[in-house]
Amino acid sequence: MHQFIPVQLFSNLYEKFSDLFTEKGLADFIQKLKDSEGEKIAQEKGVNRQQTKELEQLLQNPKNVLFYDWVDQNTCLKSFLLDNKLVHFEDTSNHLKHQYIEDYRKFLSPFLANKLLQFQGGSDIDTIQNALSYVQLLDKKHRAMVEGQLFEPLKIMVDNTTKSCKLLTDEKELIKRIQPLCDDRIIACVNSLSRASYSNKLDYVDDILSVLKLKSCTPRFANWVLKKLENVQLNNEHQYKIKDLRSDLKSGELRVRNHGKGRAPVKWSSILTYGLITLFAGLTFWIIEFQPFSDIDDPQFDNDTSFMQFSKEERKKIDSLLIHMNGNMNEDDLMIDQGTPLIGERDDLYLRKEFDNQEFEQLYRDFLKDAEIRETQLQDSCGSEQSFVPIAQTKEISQSKGRVEAMIKNESEYDALVILGESKKKGKTYSILLKKGETKTFKFNHGDYLCVVPGNKFQSYSFPKNISTDQLPSENFSHNFCEIDYNY
Repeated sequence: MHQFIPVQLFSNLYEKFSDLFTEKGLADFIQKLKDSEGEKIAQEKGVNRQQTKELEQLLQNPKNVLFYDWVDQNTCLKSFLLDNKLVHFEDTSNHLKHQYIEDYRKFLSPFLANKLLQFQGGSDIDTIQNALSYVQLLDKKHRAMVEGQLFEPLKIMVDNTTKSCKLLTDEKELIKRIQPLCDDRIIACVNSLSRASYSNKLDYVDDILSVLKLKSCTPRFANWVLKKLENVQLNNEHQYKIKDLRSDLKSGELRVRNHGKGRAPVKWSSILTYGLITLFAGLTFWIIEFQPFSDIDDPQFDNDTSFMQFSKEERKKIDSLLIHMNGNMNEDDLMIDQGTPLIGERDDLYLRKEFDNQEFEQLYRDFLKDAEIRETQLQDSCGSEQSFVPIAQTKEISQSKGRVEAMIKNESEYDALVILGESKKKGKTYSILLKKGETKTFKFNHGDYLCVVPGNKFQSYSFPKNISTDQLPSENFSHNFCEIDYNY
């Protein structure tokens, strides 16, 4: 077990600590540490020769001199390493934001990991919370192992408690058991876990969410549980799911099995339905019985025209205003929205302004030609469905960059191919397959183009035969849907 020996223990061997930041000052200190003067101090302080050699070896790296100073600056860390006093760690000097933080973690890990593991298996929440506050000072190699051991008692406690609630029918007893599991201290412990331990976070959330299905859970308590879980730091997709569950609970889409001892929940949809039926029945009876529309008044014709309402001078003024308005009209204002379809059996003519992004423009045309081929029933049989790969000349949409972060949720009956293009001539193009019910996030800039193609059974594109080249998509058109919604 490595024991932390601070350089400051041998302060008599240098005039001031800043001398050790110079090459000569550090060399002189190491030499004195090896001499009789250093050995005498080591014996007085209870430091053996092996520990002194380890200190000498660490000082061969000048950065470690800085790290010894950082430890000395932080009272919490210093008292824990030297006196084993465990208090909650706070990064008062912002060392965690320093460019040398990874080197600092490698320096501390051999000393800190072993000291933290002495608290494994403990059940005191305050002790676990304080111990977990130090894991952010460990390197990746040590952190996952240490935080997993420290968090294990909480994981077992949450799992056992939620399982013991399955047969409960009383809300008060359920609250008594579950409320301590959503304590702010436990949530702080969950939030202190790194990405390597993300599965432990999800296990905690899943265990707590399982109580929503119990007979003893009421809408009030379910709402409280979901509100507490919003404080757990999850990735965007899982965080949105918690918020969606809470919204569904408020709207009635998510129902619990216990409605409490108060008034029964009011089903407004049923009341509204019965009310409309009653109103319709009463209106029908009134029309049949009293026949209010039987007597039809003689039609009155109005022969007034604009020539009777306006004088000759007024009509000239109106005509000049119309001419003036038409002269100021911008042709771009006549351009129809980029997504307006150019296919279908219609008599209307639409104008479309081409996209600046050439790749995006070509993809847009390719999908339109693909739709035209489907409409004329020239499509060959479908190929086998395959996993999504970014379509030709595009990148995965998660690689897109921009100032705006967007969330897109697919609530349709189709999968959707989402294509994002930068609004410049040689801009990049991105794509992603959004399955039914999925939620994704991506970044973009104002003015970028977005195209959504709905369909099912994503497949490699097979060019139909016996069709002229000008009717086919470009050679770069690599994938499409076997089944599509012709509205796109």
